[in-house]
Amino acid sequence: MDPKIAISYAYKWTGAAWWLGLAYHQWLSSDPAHMALWRLALLAVIGGLLSAVVIAGTLLAAAAWATQKITGNQHGSSDLFSWVAFIAPALTFWISGYAAHWWRLIFSEIGFTFVKVGVASRSLSGGATA
Repeated sequence: MDPKIAISYAYKWTGAAWWLGLAYHQWLSSDPAHMALWRLALLAVIGGLLSAVVIAGTLLAAAAWATQKITGNQHGSSDLFSWVAFIAPALTFWISGYAAHWWRLIFSEIGFTFVKVGVASRSLSGGATA
């Protein structure tokens, strides 16, 4: 396989695996991370783009570095790039479930802080308190 095609597949399928992983972990998992639809959409867009760059890019750079150190070839190995095109989406699918739970925790902490501030400001403004 041509290295350019393997690299292209690695990026494309890593982004697709992020969305498939989120769908699986949200709707088919026994322990989904319940969150608002807009939070899930934001996670899908940001995570899909970042996973392709961070996960696939890091694995492709590691494969190119390993090929250069082992064989001395500056252009990388199409075999290693093909393995990255297989491993990166599988790794991304698995990571997306943990990311959804982490994302939910971040937003629940921020939301909890806003609720506390809102309650305190209402009770200090002279309104009736129990």
